[in-house]
Amino acid sequence: MKRWFTGVGKYVLIGIWIAQTGLVLLMCALLEKFHHIPFNWKTYLRIKILSYALSLPFLWTLDGAIDFLESLYCPSKKFDRPQPVYSLPERLRREGRLQEALCAYHDLASQYPDLAKPFIGMMDIYDLEYHDNESVRKVYQAAVKTVTDKRERALLDRACRDMLKDETQEPLP
Repeated sequence: MKRWFTGVGKYVLIGIWIAQTGLVLLMCALLEKFHHIPFNWKTYLRIKILSYALSLPFLWTLDGAIDFLESLYCPSKKFDRPQPVYSLPERLRREGRLQEALCAYHDLASQYPDLAKPFIGMMDIYDLEYHDNESVRKVYQAAVKTVTDKRERALLDRACRDMLKDETQEPLP
């Protein structure tokens, strides 16, 4: 969704509205109390400039609120491909169909080789269901070759360390 006003134009439009509204309210409220003030162009411009200056903090707050609400309904993060769906392998695992779950995780790992979660899912099945530390190591070694992002790699390393903690405290393969 494209905003109809952006950048400086946004501040000008909102500022004009606030200034005009403020000016009218100010004149209505104070005219009777300060009837001795001459209302001329100079006074009008001073009030308008003052209302612009006073509206700037409000505009910055409003801008933050608009950006926050816009990010909720129209997120700006775009993906160049569909995101992975982990519900199939997780459901298969819950149903006890472990080989099919491993195949589903393997398919996700081949489609998204830069993500750690499919590899961690396979390692988790090998660790908790089969108690096969050698397979955990093999999956980890395959994952290390493709997962290059630092955060993803840290997740992968931590998961492998936690799964192999019962073994000797040797460094990761």
